[in-house]
Amino acid sequence: WKNFCAQNEAQFENLKNVWFGGSSRLFSNLEGSFADTILCGCYPLHPATSYILPRLSEKAAQNERTLRTFLSGNDKNGFSSLIEKLGKTEKTESGENEFLHGGKIILFTPDALFDYFENQLQNEPYTSEIKKNYLIASQILRRLEKTSLEAKIVKTISLIYCLNQFERLSPDLNFLFALYDDAGYSREEIRGAVKNLSENLGVVYLNVHNNYIQLKAASGADVPALISDCVEKRRRTVRIVDILNSFNTEKFIYPTLYNVKNKMTRYFRFVFVSEKEFLERKDWKKFAEKFNSDGCVFALFKDFENSENSGRTDFDKEKIIEKTKKISSEAKNLVFIISRLDENFSEKLRRFDSVAFLRNQLLADSSNLLDSVLFDEYDIVYQDLYEVVKQIVHSYVRPERNLALYVSLGAERKLYRKSEFTNLISKICAEIFYRTPVVNNEMLNKNCLTGAATKSRAKLLDAMLNSPFADLGLSGSGQEVSFMRSALLLPGILKKAEKNSAEKKIFNLEPASGNSKNDENFKNLFTVIKEFFARAEENEISFSELFELLVKPENGIGLRRGVIPLYIAAVVSSFSKN
Repeated sequence: WKNFCAQNEAQFENLKNVWFGGSSRLFSNLEGSFADTILCGCYPLHPATSYILPRLSEKAAQNERTLRTFLSGNDKNGFSSLIEKLGKTEKTESGENEFLHGGKIILFTPDALFDYFENQLQNEPYTSEIKKNYLIASQILRRLEKTSLEAKIVKTISLIYCLNQFERLSPDLNFLFALYDDAGYSREEIRGAVKNLSENLGVVYLNVHNNYIQLKAASGADVPALISDCVEKRRRTVRIVDILNSFNTEKFIYPTLYNVKNKMTRYFRFVFVSEKEFLERKDWKKFAEKFNSDGCVFALFKDFENSENSGRTDFDKEKIIEKTKKISSEAKNLVFIISRLDENFSEKLRRFDSVAFLRNQLLADSSNLLDSVLFDEYDIVYQDLYEVVKQIVHSYVRPERNLALYVSLGAERKLYRKSEFTNLISKICAEIFYRTPVVNNEMLNKNCLTGAATKSRAKLLDAMLNSPFADLGLSGSGQEVSFMRSALLLPGILKKAEKNSAEKKIFNLEPASGNSKNDENFKNLFTVIKEFFARAEENEISFSELFELLVKPENGIGLRRGVIPLYIAAVVSSFSKN
């Protein structure tokens, strides 16, 4: 054994460099001294096989077949059986060592484990991912020669997905190159086998977002052709930015610090806009209003389909930045994000939109039973390209990636992490909505109340306008009492009545709760409402104008619609003596 190791030292050293080096993550948690133990102590198991064996045994082994029985038993496809086959097939007339083939040391690759544990994989529960992966692999293997490289690759990929430890075992082409190069196959042979599985047999999908190789059952349909046909049909009616906005994973950006401090939920809508549309559009303030949010974050996307040039020039970029500065200085609640990427994502997004359409069409087609195999084929492509969409979105909203420029309040902002981005939105909210009174009730302090909350508010409004008592005749633990407490009692607008008191209700439109900033904001709120009623005495005015004054950011109030009727009722009740 020592002579064998010495004679093949260069090959063992190469294995150590590849599988225990800096780029390999397989044994990155072990000290370097363990490399010789795994390489020599487990030989002729390949290092990847040595890694998979105990973990697969833990997941799928049963009493009759385990790690121990694989190494020490005489079962078919076990370690002893593999050694015995070598003795019969690899010993040459020239007397070459049975553990050498063409001068290269022989290694048992992970596909040998698939053969040994196949019965255990087959007996897994139908609901398990291991069973699902096994069924797909076994269906594919029936179409392949048992000893072919394609069969070995299918078995290895199946085991990697069974383990589900992609941070260490990546089912990609580079992993297969390293693994089967050690087994004596050239890169051309490996690439050709994967191409045969993918293009000719249609049983392998190459993921776009991470280059992983994924096994799939073949439905018999030409899925790539179906997707390509759908792309061309939808190209004329669906814009690239519409695809991004439809499947946007971060539709809302929340100013967390502001919301916590002010006991409410404000948000900015996150919207994709093409750079071409950005340069052409002039009414940005009006355009932002249609999203019914406190502000907007516009992500400027390079739409190559509608661009005259294949790339953005430095002049175009400077022109865009200057315009974003000008707009954001005039409309403070608008933030612009400009991508630094110049990659063309158009076709990937088109394919994603089309496969999503085909997938949903298949689900909605009630005339036939769902073709589950075809659906799974669509779903694999959908899940892959959905990751591409998420990567595009994250390139805008995750400053730590350094893939975008941020412009707000008329200047470019240097941001380095997402918390700084949300803090910027909080700063903008604090600057715009500086007169917003605090109402600490999440169910009431919102624009659209639930049905139950609307009924509770109606009870409170009725009591405010008709009840003569200081407690408005409300008691107990109902939602209307909670609304009264948070919107009227705590801010000092309604004086708290003593128990069994016969005091008359008094609405104080100049509250003194002890929080001077909040008291001033409420005084300003009631002043605006009273001025509205004063103008209404002279001319007929719609209540919608009052709501606009209280809701829009121009006056700095930005009140939520759900709570406004209560404060109008407080003012009306104070006028009842006149």
